[in-house]
Amino acid sequence: MRVLLVVLLLAGCASSDSVSDAVTGPVSGRCQSEADRDPTVRLLRMKGAGAEMFAQEHADDLRIALNDALQACRTGAGSGPRGGVERQRR
Repeated sequence: MRVLLVVLLLAGCASSDSVSDAVTGPVSGRCQSEADRDPTVRLLRMKGAGAEMFAQEHADDLRIALNDALQACRTGAGSGPRGGVERQRR
């Protein structure tokens, strides 16, 4: 039960990010679905589903992976935000 709550909380927090709010419309829903199916996102969610501490410690990694997948999809669809500065990669 606790793990489900953590996963739902993380999903809710990820959707309120400024990158997520920047673009709305039909592409946004499709890209959200593609981001949920991204291999990195799925791996982090699977690891976090079995270990609550992992989910808490890697919440930022999950958020970043979701945003990267959303950005890649929106850019590929031609509806990504114009210009700006990319986040620093680790």
